[in-house]
Amino acid sequence: MYSKKNYKKNVQILINLILFLNIITFSISIFYLKHSVASYLIFSVISIFYLHYTFLKFHYYTELYISIFLYLGFWFKSAIFFILYDYTYIRFPESPQSSIIMTDEYLNKHLSQVFNISSISITIIFLTFYIINNFILTQKKKLNNCKLTGIKNFFVNNKSKLYFLYFFLSISLIFLNYIFSVSYRGKIYVNFDVTEHIFKTFLFFGLLLIACTFLELEDNQLNMKKFILLNPILGFLISISIHSRAMIFEQLVIFFSIFHKLKKNNFYIKFLLFLMIVFFISVLIVTTIRLKNSNQKILNPYSLVKEFFILSTQRWVGVDGLSNIVAYKEKGFNFYINALKEKNKSEVTFYEKNIFKKEQKNYEFYKSSYVPGFIAFIYYSDSVFTLAVTLIFLISIFAYIERVIGYFSMNSSIITNYLSFVFVWRLIHFGIYPMYTLYYYSIIIFFVFGIYFSNKLLNKYYDR
Repeated sequence: MYSKKNYKKNVQILINLILFLNIITFSISIFYLKHSVASYLIFSVISIFYLHYTFLKFHYYTELYISIFLYLGFWFKSAIFFILYDYTYIRFPESPQSSIIMTDEYLNKHLSQVFNISSISITIIFLTFYIINNFILTQKKKLNNCKLTGIKNFFVNNKSKLYFLYFFLSISLIFLNYIFSVSYRGKIYVNFDVTEHIFKTFLFFGLLLIACTFLELEDNQLNMKKFILLNPILGFLISISIHSRAMIFEQLVIFFSIFHKLKKNNFYIKFLLFLMIVFFISVLIVTTIRLKNSNQKILNPYSLVKEFFILSTQRWVGVDGLSNIVAYKEKGFNFYINALKEKNKSEVTFYEKNIFKKEQKNYEFYKSSYVPGFIAFIYYSDSVFTLAVTLIFLISIFAYIERVIGYFSMNSSIITNYLSFVFVWRLIHFGIYPMYTLYYYSIIIFFVFGIYFSNKLLNKYYDR
């Protein structure tokens, strides 16, 4: 049976194992690194410490997910790259070709700057969260005394119908999107289209938000386990429909959210094994679809497995973008402002045009884009001061937004956890068409307000 004591013990063992593996990885990577070793040492200590600290001490889901993605995109990606490749001859995976002769002096200077800016950024994020947690938003009681009573009554009274409508809506949207290719990652959107945005909203996060709401309301253990096992299948179908290879993150976040509601430990292992199998198959299928859509050669089974390994180690957003911006000579405050003004008018993004020197091409349906990430984007300004001030502002806003989500979802930990992840995911992949990120965030807040006001209306209905 479920034991809170055993759960905490298992979590602590897992955290210590991750710390041990990081120390081993660091020891191997620093052996291969020939340049800027001192800066890399400091960068490694800060990165590993912050990840380990947030596992143990995080107050906000936002902080936990930011620390994980910073670790994956900056330190982990760097360490694996130094172990597998020789930086003397090639750059990070998502960096443009360069005619610069990589002398020892150049590499020392360049890597030191990349590591130092990364260390400064992570430290600022850590300190901002620390101050917010301990001196500003220290209130630990529930933010909202209201509960999802109205929605729960409606759910309990109409449970079978709601489950049927949910799966019918999900399968219908997925099927229509797959047949007509309404919305998917890499699609070129020429004009604003209401249908496309409705499909994007529901397929990218709306359907899973509804799933989180059901899980928050469901008390029957058997129903909950059935729904949790069906959720990866739904995520699998959505991933294929929108050509996404990020399914596992959303599923793990949702599963992490319901630990407090499940009663048997052995279910965790079965679910995680099932999830990994489904995720692996989805990555292979989506990779094949993407290659076909971009008129590239379809990979053989060995190459597909290799591609899966590359995705697992080298496709995180972070250090590539920062390295590219550090090397770019024409950055500055005007460059930063121009990037903020970018609108979706061309198939070639501002980042690609300036960093990769890409010119507009006649992509018929599909293209893949590079993104710099939010730290590299802020460093367009070429100012550490601007970087620091902006990071402090962003982290403060995100902490307050999580509290807003918690308040208007009536303290739903599952909904708050999932939407905090969605916010962070978008932030980590920030860097092209900035105004669309505000639009994306506005839709999420609209969904949360919808939950709140629906609950109030249903409360009035059942109190009559």
